[in-house]
Amino acid sequence: MSILYPKRFVAPFLPPVTVFFNFTIFLSGGRFNQCFPNIVEDVCLGLAKWGFDKIVIICAHGEPKNNEAIKEGIKRASVKKDGLKVKVSAWFHHGLPRMSSVCKGEHPEWDFHAGEWETGLILLRHPELVDQEELIKLKPNYEAEHLFERISAGKNDWKDVGAPLAYLGDPQIATKETGDKVYDIFSDIVVEEVLELIK
Repeated sequence: MSILYPKRFVAPFLPPVTVFFNFTIFLSGGRFNQCFPNIVEDVCLGLAKWGFDKIVIICAHGEPKNNEAIKEGIKRASVKKDGLKVKVSAWFHHGLPRMSSVCKGEHPEWDFHAGEWETGLILLRHPELVDQEELIKLKPNYEAEHLFERISAGKNDWKDVGAPLAYLGDPQIATKETGDKVYDIFSDIVVEEVLELIK
């Protein structure tokens, strides 16, 4: 569903299309580098066709190849459409340093994936999706300290980057209250970015 604001129109959510890590569907390096920039380009040009000439892309995947592909797609779209302004939100990079003010884990700076704050977001919006019996078994995993180093070394699945259960952080201590505070932090960052872009 789209939301109408005074003199502003927000496009509907477009679900993620692909990821770099080996999950159910994996695009290998060559196919990923070919396909994903095309998808980003097509989305930007498709939105521009309907009058969206200022676009903020909110991506929840921090893998370097993913970010490079998004930037390439934006570049291609911008060449084809004069006046198109596209920004990739820096919500994660600006928000992560603020996690120490809301997270209770020992290392909120390494709480990247399915840890305390992401689990808190799910507990806030969809608590029925969290298996509480499994959650209490999860021990803190702060291997994210080495995540980008391992990705740069060619590691591309959770086991190889130090997260055999696909989480980095401390999901066991997550609460919906933490999720609410995190939601406010990240949404404030995105709103500021949008307001800056539409000036």
